[in-house]
Amino acid sequence: MKNLHQLPRHNLGLYRLEDFVGRSRELQQLSTWLSYHPVVAITGPSGAGKSTLATKLAVQEASNFTEGILWISATGNTAFNFYDIVRGIEDVLATGITKQLVSAWPLFVLQQLY
Repeated sequence: MKNLHQLPRHNLGLYRLEDFVGRSRELQQLSTWLSYHPVVAITGPSGAGKSTLATKLAVQEASNFTEGILWISATGNTAFNFYDIVRGIEDVLATGITKQLVSAWPLFVLQQLY
């Protein structure tokens, strides 16, 4: 039986990475941006591999986000919109008590927001 420290601290769909090849330049650029900016957007046409690229980036950067990674998918859910989700996260990040309770923030991956 695994203890809690051995369990992955994410809900990523790692199955997407089985056939992942290339994109090292994009991964490096995204990694650089993520180290300087709290928000990085990956955009492109349907089927271009945005979700797979985001998953690969999240796995690659997992050691930098010791509080875990949270994948939020709004696929097929019109109740979600980008503004509302970002405002909710922003509200949590802005509270002084929250900043005192945690030493680091998790990585949030938001998918299919329009």
